[in-house]
Amino acid sequence: MSHPDLRKKFHPGNPASPTTEELRRRKASNFDTRFNSPYGFKEQRFKRGFSARYPGLTFFGLTGLFLGVIFWPFSNNYRSSTRDGKFLAEVRRQREADSGFWDKPLTFQKKKENESTGSTDE
Repeated sequence: MSHPDLRKKFHPGNPASPTTEELRRRKASNFDTRFNSPYGFKEQRFKRGFSARYPGLTFFGLTGLFLGVIFWPFSNNYRSSTRDGKFLAEVRRQREADSGFWDKPLTFQKKKENESTGSTDE
């Protein structure tokens, strides 16, 4: 004894629409389902970042950078307190004073441009 077929029957739709064979052919031609989205497909990126690949180098690099930023003024102060550092600072100050940069550093570039063009306005 066989049981009755209770499955839903789908009748052929609008004859102007593509046939099922045509739909199967289209689907088979575009076999990669990633491209079936209406928005297209963007390949995923699985490359890990630099900090994930080299955690030790990142840690020591950032630590060194931060310590360098914090302690740079102290090393600069030590260097300028030596006899050679004082002499070099005095030579630099004298050179800037001779060029006019020491007195007015903000208008120094403007003065140089005015001298080259021959203008007299400040």
